[in-house]
Amino acid sequence: MVKFLKNFFIVMNPIIPHWTEYMYRTYLNPIFEKNNLEKHILKNVSHARYPIINKTIDSKLFHYNKYIKTTIKNITETVNKKLGELQKDASKKGGNKKNEEKEISDKEKNNTNAIFSGLIKIYYAPHFSPEQKRVYEILKASTFNENNKITSDYKKIIMDEMKSSDANLRTLTLQFAAGVCKDIEIYGLQILDSELPFVEKEALNDNMNLIQKLTKTSNIELVIFSDETKPKKCKNIAIPGRPLILCD
Repeated sequence: MVKFLKNFFIVMNPIIPHWTEYMYRTYLNPIFEKNNLEKHILKNVSHARYPIINKTIDSKLFHYNKYIKTTIKNITETVNKKLGELQKDASKKGGNKKNEEKEISDKEKNNTNAIFSGLIKIYYAPHFSPEQKRVYEILKASTFNENNKITSDYKKIIMDEMKSSDANLRTLTLQFAAGVCKDIEIYGLQILDSELPFVEKEALNDNMNLIQKLTKTSNIELVIFSDETKPKKCKNIAIPGRPLILCD
């Protein structure tokens, strides 16, 4: 997302120079500075090199862009699911009875510019668990084909190593490993760089206005994921780079 905006401002600079200079210095430079992406900071957009196709992907920017883009997508899906539930509940009550849920759901459904005011909680995990770290070690030592599909039997390795572990923890670890393998097929082996090149909380705060605008939400709360804060009856977990998003 940020890389796209950077290239967009550079390309548009010859056409609307004053606006692109202002937007880049005001919004992008602070984000790059906070996340140690100094080489992307520009004092003058007009002096920047015109974007070219390059097969070499900046690892930091790749992870940052992917994180923000995925977070926006997941929040949008969460909001749409919640609105669907409200609409379904309202329909069940039938008749001409008007209640708060029906009014809200109808308004959100019929007005594409409506802002969802419900509380969105983003649970983020500052650290990987020992089991998750081990998954990355196993996958880094595994083999993949030309389509980035894993060819090693990583499940057997995990099962053998976790024979004496709690069955639920073993299941969660296998699910986590399968999720990482799926990401590798989509984004490539650089997914195995398990350490985030940015501070997750800062990335969310720096892009909060953008996130709220694109997801049409007004109330987002950041929560550190832990055994104490994990919502009851929630089977999903948060890991670094993959927050858990819920709508209260």
